[in-house]
Amino acid sequence: MDNTVPLEFPSLQHLDWAVYNPSEALTLLLLLRPPDRTREFKTLSLYYDSVITTTELNAFLDTLLTTCSTQTLFSFLLDADGPILEESDGIPVLHSASSYLHPLFQFSHIEEFRIGGLPVQLDDAFVAAVATTWPRLRVLHLYTGIPMMSAITPAGLRPLARESRRLEDLGVSIGSWPCPILPPPHGHADMGRRDVPLSVHVHHPVIGGSRSREDGMQRAARLQSLWEIFPNAVDVEYYIS
Repeated sequence: MDNTVPLEFPSLQHLDWAVYNPSEALTLLLLLRPPDRTREFKTLSLYYDSVITTTELNAFLDTLLTTCSTQTLFSFLLDADGPILEESDGIPVLHSASSYLHPLFQFSHIEEFRIGGLPVQLDDAFVAAVATTWPRLRVLHLYTGIPMMSAITPAGLRPLARESRRLEDLGVSIGSWPCPILPPPHGHADMGRRDVPLSVHVHHPVIGGSRSREDGMQRAARLQSLWEIFPNAVDVEYYIS
């Protein structure tokens, strides 16, 4: 980096970029940082054409905070082909999103937040933190294609129904469902009037032939449980893959 010349785009505020690997993303952010200040991005979308490790993700988060203004960014997307998990004695080591991605909450003006294929386990605590930290949130996508990489439960979505009154588009991978599915203990989560229409898309990642074991009654019960959480939504979709 010492022999490289910073890229001069003084008015650049929106970046939508596909990179081969995480190291290219770090290099790009560093080159785009203006001298003696952070880049005032408004939107940042990075697509990795590769898998990503927790070490690479941690390096990216550190670089993001040192190169991008935390006061101007309102739209963030980070998507990878999938995670490479650390192992201990042959057992995958799972890092929760709530503990590993907490630096992102320094970006206080987020309205659109999308992540997918990262080496962190999505969890209810992260969803709750999102709901309380970003009151302007309009779009939230939390996706994974690997079952064990999501610990989000239907009940974990309730803070979004209560707090995120501006949410328009929710897409989330749920890791598990209660069995049997019971009605919410305190009635509907979303009891007030919404500021905007809301569409909910819930993905349930499964392994191999697990999809064939879901019968019609089970599917109907799961959909009903989502409608009970978001009764004021205009659309609720549930699918497995």
